[in-house]
Amino acid sequence: MNVRSVLVLVVVGLLAACSGSSSKGDGGAGGAGGSANCGAPSVAGTAAKNPDGILTNYPQLRITKAAGDFAITTVYFNLTAFDATTSSIRVWGDLKNNGPSQLCIPLHQSFAIGTQDVLCVVDGNPYQIEALTSPVVCVEAGGTTVFYGIENSVSPTLLADATTLSYEFSGLVVSPPGTPHPDDPVLLSAAPKQVSGGWALAGQMRSGSNDIFNVDVTVYIRDPNGLIFDDRSAFPFDLGTIAANTMFDFETYSIATQFCAYERFDEFLIGTMAQAALDDTGNPIAARLAEAQRRKLAARAAMRAP
Repeated sequence: MNVRSVLVLVVVGLLAACSGSSSKGDGGAGGAGGSANCGAPSVAGTAAKNPDGILTNYPQLRITKAAGDFAITTVYFNLTAFDATTSSIRVWGDLKNNGPSQLCIPLHQSFAIGTQDVLCVVDGNPYQIEALTSPVVCVEAGGTTVFYGIENSVSPTLLADATTLSYEFSGLVVSPPGTPHPDDPVLLSAAPKQVSGGWALAGQMRSGSNDIFNVDVTVYIRDPNGLIFDDRSAFPFDLGTIAANTMFDFETYSIATQFCAYERFDEFLIGTMAQAALDDTGNPIAARLAEAQRRKLAARAAMRAP
């Protein structure tokens, strides 16, 4: 994530401005892209299903859903040492809505590795719901999406000591159900490409019938072993306004190694900075959306911490 995006989101996110995420321009169609078999090397290590049937790089961990309809289907753990006594844990994974209803504004309620809770954020497609002017993430019944998480100042032996992971993600059932957001940019083309710093995802999009700004194209990179292990972003028009019905290019920041498969989601604000509509923060649904934005900002700030 880039600091410029964080600064803009701090201003508009705390005001519950119109924001959303998307994977494809056809709305709600899923974020999968690329190919699993292009010859890219595995960098995420060995993956296997644990006794609970979840694909992970730590299959010795028992993973238990505490409550709710969202179920983890994959999870990757990356523990990085700051020094001899302190580390940072980052996680990425796939979620599936196993419930009978569409669920909107997903939030992590708990994600405890042993006794260590980790802040997690759910990304996904932008939907329009009657209660808000802002786009919100919704996941259809049976649909899948992506989550990521980070916690600094954890024990360097966290993963060696823990034997269990307990988690819960919740979502709202809204009536009438949300519909794919009409301002979701259309993806025209996208492909991994080699650049000076390694490999990036580059492509072209077209905006919808309204101006948008603060566009952040986030790519969740999937290893050949099936696990999401990293993410990178692009900021078309340097986060500025993209006029309606405009074709535009994007290119993410790079990672060192080649990749093939990925999930892609676009975050954006509607209109211009001066025109952005605000939701009533007294509305409990708007308050939940503001909390989702707050957690995203907190996760991004933690990623920038030394």
